[in-house]
Amino acid sequence: ESMLQEMQRSFTDKISEAQASANSAAQQKKEKNADLSMPHISNLNEDDLLTNKLRFPFKEGSTRIGRPSEGEGCPEVALSGPGIHPQHATVVNAAGGCVISAVGDSA
Repeated sequence: ESMLQEMQRSFTDKISEAQASANSAAQQKKEKNADLSMPHISNLNEDDLLTNKLRFPFKEGSTRIGRPSEGEGCPEVALSGPGIHPQHATVVNAAGGCVISAVGDSA
C-alpha cells in the first residue's frame, strides 16, 4: 500500500508540475502578445497556418536585423537564408514611427 500511495503522490506531483508549466507558457504567450501593441513585423508563408507565427516587435530605439554569426553581437531580429547578411538592416523606432535602413550596399 505504501508503494501505491507513493506512486499516486508522484503522479499528483507530476500533474501539478505540468499545470505549473502550462500556466507559465500561457503567461509567456500573454507577454509576447502585449509586445504586439508596438510596431512589429511578422513572417509570411505560403501555408496560412504558418503565417504570423514569428513576430518581432520594435522597442523604442534601434533594433538590428541580420544573420547570427560567431564572434559578433547577435542581432535582436535573427534571420537566416540566402542573401541575409550578419548586419542586414536597422530599424529605428522613435515615438511610434519606424524607419528601416539597409546596412551596406548589398542588403
